[in-house]
Amino acid sequence: MRLSVSSRAALLVTSILCAGSLQAALAADSLPAVSKPNLTLGLEGGRFDGEEGFILNGTASAPVGHRYGVQLDALIGDGNHSASGVGGHFFYRDPTSYLLGVTAMHSDYGDTQFQRYGIESEIYLTDITIAPAVGYQNGDADLGNTGFYTLDGSYYPQDNVKLTLGTTGFSDVRAAYGVAEWQPHEERPLTVYGYAGGANEGDAFAMAGVRYTFGATDGSSIKQRDRTGDPSNIVKTAISYVGSAINAVGTAYNSSMGNFGNGK
Repeated sequence: MRLSVSSRAALLVTSILCAGSLQAALAADSLPAVSKPNLTLGLEGGRFDGEEGFILNGTASAPVGHRYGVQLDALIGDGNHSASGVGGHFFYRDPTSYLLGVTAMHSDYGDTQFQRYGIESEIYLTDITIAPAVGYQNGDADLGNTGFYTLDGSYYPQDNVKLTLGTTGFSDVRAAYGVAEWQPHEERPLTVYGYAGGANEGDAFAMAGVRYTFGATDGSSIKQRDRTGDPSNIVKTAISYVGSAINAVGTAYNSSMGNFGNGK
């Protein structure tokens, strides 16, 4: 049986409308990349870069459509050297399976400035998140034109308890660290956390702090916010774990150049 032109046109329109409705229904049933705009602030103190100090850090995340998100990172700190930095993310995320995004940051640590441009990812398993990131780093002194990496593995024995082991580095620098985070109250997005580690350059570090998320979904857990809220603060990762090494490399280079200039 042959359909008339008008019948075929009606069938085509109906098919398009059905496909659009199905796509909208699937989107409605799936979780968004970022559940809602949110702001997370953290304040920590302890020992880093060979001296007692503090770090104030923050992230601001927002959805871009259903599957995409953006985030801004910031940090200021003071210890043996002052530290500051800003960063940004643009990412695609399916909270049931993975995140994939691009990042960029600039930081000042002591007398050294450096930039990073990278690719980040997160793989979500039932109670485990694996988060690798790689990229390019350049900056003052002997920091230019090198790669960097980060690899975190996080386990959630409960949704409000997070245990992380990680490693990060650049050039010939390698660091390892452990992090523990706990949310005491199920209905309040306030967590306490601590981390410690060291690298083959610079000084060991041990810090503890508190973190609060403004705009979080009511009753959200650490695991839920990690997968529908803000990715890791890339500036904090760089400063907290290898900032001392970055400054040590930069200081050694500047010292050698000064000696060379003085004929020594």
